[in-house]
Amino acid sequence: GNLHATIAWPDPRHELPAAVLAAIQVEIALSVRAAGGPPIRCKWPNDGYVEGGKWCGLLAEHDPASGILGIGLGANLERTPEDPEIGAAALRDHWSPWPGRTAVAGVVLGAALMTLREGAAAVAPRLARWPELDLWPLGSSIRLEAAGRVLEGGYGGVAGDGHLLLETPDGTVRLAAGEARRVRRDA
Repeated sequence: GNLHATIAWPDPRHELPAAVLAAIQVEIALSVRAAGGPPIRCKWPNDGYVEGGKWCGLLAEHDPASGILGIGLGANLERTPEDPEIGAAALRDHWSPWPGRTAVAGVVLGAALMTLREGAAAVAPRLARWPELDLWPLGSSIRLEAAGRVLEGGYGGVAGDGHLLLETPDGTVRLAAGEARRVRRDA
């Protein structure tokens, strides 16, 4: 009942920016909603959330030798993984009436393929929609792990080029990759 897919997309000149994953996630959220599904929230840079649980994620790797951009897509359509550490959700539990896994897989894959077909031009218009779909409110305390560094600060949103904006005492830091987590502060 879940979707695990790899899309092998020709990108011989490496023209698709890293932010294409965020653009795909936005398109998935918009397409699920347009198909009658629940509101989806996007977590930088590549995750989809429904009612606070992660239901979808993307990964990418470009192979310069073949010119192929491999995009891995995982979506919990009908089953929630057993691992309680993940905080996962199954989309079916939040979509009524459930149209079926085949139909929903078509919506999800169709959104990814449409974004890829539009190429680099697809990124900016989709990222402009990020604020309405953002999982985190601006100013939320977050911790970001990237390239062996740990940074903390206030969430400043996502820039038009897909960089996460982290507000620190030393100014705004722009980050292209990493694992971001919200930090809850006790009052």
